[in-house]
Amino acid sequence: MFGTYRYVLALMVACGHIQFQLFGRPNWLGLYAVFGFYTLSGYLMTRVLHETYGYTAHGFLHYITNRALRILPPYWLALLWTIALLMILPDAAGQAAWLVHLPTTVIGYARNFALVGMHMDFHPALVPTAWSLHVEVIFYLMMGIGLSASSRRAAVWLGASAAWTVWAVASGIPFGDRYSNVLGASLPFSTGAVLYFLRNGHRRWMLLAPIAFVPHALAAPWIWPDVQLAGFYVSYLLAAVSVLALVPLRASPRWRALDRRLGDLSYPIFLLHTQVSFLVAKLWPHYSSLLALFVLTLPVLHVFAVLVHWCAVSSVENLRDRVRSASVASQEGR
Repeated sequence: MFGTYRYVLALMVACGHIQFQLFGRPNWLGLYAVFGFYTLSGYLMTRVLHETYGYTAHGFLHYITNRALRILPPYWLALLWTIALLMILPDAAGQAAWLVHLPTTVIGYARNFALVGMHMDFHPALVPTAWSLHVEVIFYLMMGIGLSASSRRAAVWLGASAAWTVWAVASGIPFGDRYSNVLGASLPFSTGAVLYFLRNGHRRWMLLAPIAFVPHALAAPWIWPDVQLAGFYVSYLLAAVSVLALVPLRASPRWRALDRRLGDLSYPIFLLHTQVSFLVAKLWPHYSSLLALFVLTLPVLHVFAVLVHWCAVSSVENLRDRVRSASVASQEGR
């Protein structure tokens, strides 16, 4: 069920960026979804490290190789697509041109392609969501070298992350610094790591969390006096419980196939939604509202997502399987 969950999170991010207001209030869907992604990543990376790669030098090499093969080809294809779009339609980004425009230096292109130093304030970001990938890569490395190697380490990591978060809130640290930097993101990643060791603690009532996750994000501006504090961290808790709720679910073969396909689309959607909305806005400039733009963008976005998956993911899947199999064989041979 994690494929469907990732797909929903990706659509939330797309909606938050394209339709940045809901009924006259800021749309928090995307912001809440990012911590959902981080929590799920913390769980999944801890799981594959323990069950597939291990914490040896060879295991780490196989793990990082597979992560690079998973992240970089679709990202590079999205990058090239954005460059082509901006070369053909230089003004496509419109009011977002301050963020998405062609770099003027070789270093600018190099940083975009390498994902090095792509923090939220780096401009231009040819893939606007690259900053969160930069954060993900940092935690992939930290978990790979042992941060989630045991339940005790994961618990200490979570405790330190929670302590920093409490200090940041008490000290009046701006929301952006609690959300977009590595220290802020440590909370959901460490939570996901701890959830791996608690994965057998599923209870039926926990299914309410994934059911409530999207409605809560939609309603947060109306039900919380501070969506950046109470609303945000309630959403983070819902994301954490959602992971535990979805771990044991077993679907029919037909639903598992759909779940896998939806999961395959989630990453390309995450990478391309903003740029595709630029294209749609140029092709249909008389859209009546941001909601209309979002609705118009969705079918075009799915076409591009399928193409990116087919070109950049399917082409390296056999190689990823070989890397994974080599790691499993190495673990079994020890």
